[in-house]
Amino acid sequence: QSARAESNLANLLLSVGRLDDARKAADEARTLAKAAGAGVVEAYGELVLGECALLQEKLDDARSWLAAARDRFASMHNTSE
Repeated sequence: QSARAESNLANLLLSVGRLDDARKAADEARTLAKAAGAGVVEAYGELVLGECALLQEKLDDARSWLAAARDRFASMHNTSE
């Protein structure tokens, strides 16, 4: 539950442009999700990290995070999200 809360917080922070805080929340969400075996939440954390990197014009980082999210979603057969 706390992993999902951190993931939601990361998304909210991203939406208001607080990219550094969004990255921290996404990292925390990924850590908690990994420990809980919550792959979807972990993938959403990677997605937020990719979006943050894209907005900061860190294109190599963005590609890496977005590819990781895509691969994680695909491994769970969850590519519609």
